[in-house]
Amino acid sequence: MLKVNWGKKAKEIIQNIDILVCARYPLVYIISYEEERVKMALEDICKNRQRSLYVWTIADGIFDASGTQLHRASQPYEALTQIRKNKEASVWILKDFHSYLNDPLIVRFLRNLTDESRTIGRTLVILSPSLSLPPELEKEITVIEFPLPTYEEVESLLDAMIERYSKMVKVHLSDEVKERIIHSSLGLTLGEIEGLFYQALVTGRSLDNTDVELILNAKKELVRRSGILEYIEPTQTMEDAGGLYELKRWLQKRKDAFSEEARKFGLPYPKGILLVGVQGCGKSLCAKATAALWRLPLLRLDMSKIFSKYIGSSEQNTAYALKVAEALAPCVLWIDEVEKAFSGAQSSGLSDAGTTARVFGYFLTWLQEKENAVFVAATANDVSQLPPEFLRRGRFDELFFVDLPIPSERSEIFKIHLRKRNRSPNNFNINQLLAASEGYTGAEIEQAIISALYDAFDDGKRPLTTEDIIRSLKETVPLSVTMAESVNNLRRWAKGRCRPATGTID
Repeated sequence: MLKVNWGKKAKEIIQNIDILVCARYPLVYIISYEEERVKMALEDICKNRQRSLYVWTIADGIFDASGTQLHRASQPYEALTQIRKNKEASVWILKDFHSYLNDPLIVRFLRNLTDESRTIGRTLVILSPSLSLPPELEKEITVIEFPLPTYEEVESLLDAMIERYSKMVKVHLSDEVKERIIHSSLGLTLGEIEGLFYQALVTGRSLDNTDVELILNAKKELVRRSGILEYIEPTQTMEDAGGLYELKRWLQKRKDAFSEEARKFGLPYPKGILLVGVQGCGKSLCAKATAALWRLPLLRLDMSKIFSKYIGSSEQNTAYALKVAEALAPCVLWIDEVEKAFSGAQSSGLSDAGTTARVFGYFLTWLQEKENAVFVAATANDVSQLPPEFLRRGRFDELFFVDLPIPSERSEIFKIHLRKRNRSPNNFNINQLLAASEGYTGAEIEQAIISALYDAFDDGKRPLTTEDIIRSLKETVPLSVTMAESVNNLRRWAKGRCRPATGTID
């Protein structure tokens, strides 16, 4: 692996580890998939602190920093015995050692080593991709999560690879393309990124826009492995949504908010939006189209996959899903009908032993405190089921109310869906359609056009007419009639609480 410049976040973590080593902390647990990158960080620390560095794996035994095998101690007990014999100030990396922390003998041995390790300045570093600690060691060990590469590190790697292979492959990147490649790479390990860059170079391609797709494919595989998140291709755009002018304007203003230029300008990452409103009026469509507008990956969090019958699993699933989303940042995290997941949070202690409340609390804290580029696009139909703390300012950047479409919006919706079915809007009387569709949602208008197409197809495959669509509309009882009380209650609640996605809330 090429040695690159450390990013700001990594420097802070390395400084914390350096302090622990200097302070003679005997046990440190580092969570990371990047063994080589962590090893390079510890090598720098040991060099500055004049300490020896050793590495143990069950496959190869004990090695020094140069890779020379010192002892074939393949079993953990044997390895700890050899470590105890070494009396110098040193750092020992124990790879995958978490697998043996359920053995009482190993746990006891580690606890016995702590006092003498403090005396001589010996630090044992358990390096693992996941955290697994027995209660006996919780007070003895310090846990550190090593961050994934930041923008600065990926940029440093890209520059180093371009310089190294400049004689083999000519690479001419504009600043815009370079920034896009780097942003697309964020969320992967440095080894994965280096491998993808190598793949682009050895296949005879220059690093350019086409290689962004190569990187995104690697991210899709990461999402598939999670089993909780779904990677969605953002095929729908804002042009597919009729109206919603204020919402579109708000999103357009933040189109470049994830760029490095925005960071230098002093802008924080946008946190997210909550779209509240009538069913079938384009909330989910806009959430998905946001990813296309901003050219970001779109992830869907299926809350039904979060909850498990096993105690503690739901909380672990939540933490894991959000970590995967953070790993893929910048991205859009879409949570549809969020009220169905958290409606029982307040009575959770009586219904599910507090599981929903704990998951909800974890999610709320994450929403409030997150500083990464995960933009949450959540939708809700029945806001009365949401706990009030979910709506507090600071969780989301803005709360938008999506009402029934006004005439100008319905006109756009008719034209959009007619064009989708290869029909020219000029062949239809839009004014008559607007008069017949008062109180209809966008989804109901779409279904009316589809139903009219079936009628025309069945009637000898004749051309679709305005009268066909009007007849189909009249055969449908709109949601604004069947759920009139709920719609009116939602409008009353939204007035003064939400920002209208378009027009005003009467």
